[in-house]
Amino acid sequence: MDVCLYHADKCHFDIVTRDIEKAKIIPRNYVKRLAMCVCSCRKNKFKITDEVRQLDLQEMANYLGNCIKSEKWPVSLVTMLKPLLLDVRLQQYSQSMLVWILYNAIYCQTYSQLDSLIKKKKSDKVPKKPEQKMTAVQFNHMINKKWRNSLYKIEVIVPMFAGNTKVLQNDERFQNLQLKHKDVVVKIDNKANSEFMDKNLKKTKVKLGGKVKDGLHEMARHLIKIGEDIQNILDKKRSDIFQKKKMARLQRKNYQDSNIDEPDESLLYKEEMTDLYKRRCEANRIGNKTKTPGASLKDGHCMNCLDKFVTLKHPDVCKYHPGFIGMLRFAFQRAKS
Repeated sequence: MDVCLYHADKCHFDIVTRDIEKAKIIPRNYVKRLAMCVCSCRKNKFKITDEVRQLDLQEMANYLGNCIKSEKWPVSLVTMLKPLLLDVRLQQYSQSMLVWILYNAIYCQTYSQLDSLIKKKKSDKVPKKPEQKMTAVQFNHMINKKWRNSLYKIEVIVPMFAGNTKVLQNDERFQNLQLKHKDVVVKIDNKANSEFMDKNLKKTKVKLGGKVKDGLHEMARHLIKIGEDIQNILDKKRSDIFQKKKMARLQRKNYQDSNIDEPDESLLYKEEMTDLYKRRCEANRIGNKTKTPGASLKDGHCMNCLDKFVTLKHPDVCKYHPGFIGMLRFAFQRAKS
């Protein structure tokens, strides 16, 4: 019968645990989990049979027996181990786990079984609070206030399409320029830029305000250079996309021209039905209520003589078998009467 070493005598097991720690067989932070690891009453136990064989367990027991003879171990531990080492089996979970743990601690200097049961402490790092950003109304109010307090104000025309102002504001060079000139206020003239966009002009009006005039002109020069570079990059990207679409369009056209001598049956049928629909619409438009003649049945033929039909509804009888349809009509009238 499998006996739990921990629950069979808790006081004695606590003494053994304390003596193991004093003898420095297992470190203190690991020996605290020895009872949990050895307990056979737990639901989620180690599957020792998957890791250790009976022959290996017997070798571990022999090694611990030699350690008891050669080393001075605590009396409580020796008292517990001596009867276990005489007849240890894998079916005895608690005893075999204790032997396995002590063997790994002494011979291999590993504590993997105990380490897996240690609850890791949560990090002591205090979570950072999210940065509180200004709303659009607050930002505009701050910009307008700085603009009113500016001593010098200039207007700059950047050679860039006005619809790319967001690209300019998100550009790293522009952001670094703003950090360098912190005292300069940058305002985008939306009214003037909307007029430039209506006229399709590559112009963007930007207002600069500050207390140092030289700083304004220096920032204006850098701003014009950045806007020009951004516009050139966007123009090149747009030109590359246009060229790719143009090449694809020409390739499709060449493919269609090469296959123009090979008409598709589905396309021919579509054209035929389109013409029929146009004729019917024209007849209804002029008030002609008579049915328009149907399109010819393609590859249609007489089931009797295999002669091809001229139209979809051919009014004539079979010219090769003139009495065939007449006999059918006579039989039908006779059956009706």
